[in-house]
Amino acid sequence: MPAGKLVEPHEAAMIRRYLRENSLSTQAIANKTPPLSRRTIDRLRLNFQLFDAPYPPLCVTIGRPKKLTYEQELVGG
Repeated sequence: MPAGKLVEPHEAAMIRRYLRENSLSTQAIANKTPPLSRRTIDRLRLNFQLFDAPYPPLCVTIGRPKKLTYEQELVGG
């Protein structure tokens, strides 16, 4: 589960519709959905492009991989 508050499904559907129309900027969409910021809209846009969903699936890890493997952490590496 993503950290923080999740966007409601009806809000995600509305944002997806605004993004598909492609006529509004990210800031304009954020202004139409007051509790959401421009950064949230950008994040949702990326997730819709990559996963066709507002959030990545649980099996996907986004970010830099860990330097130590699980076995190295157990040893104290």
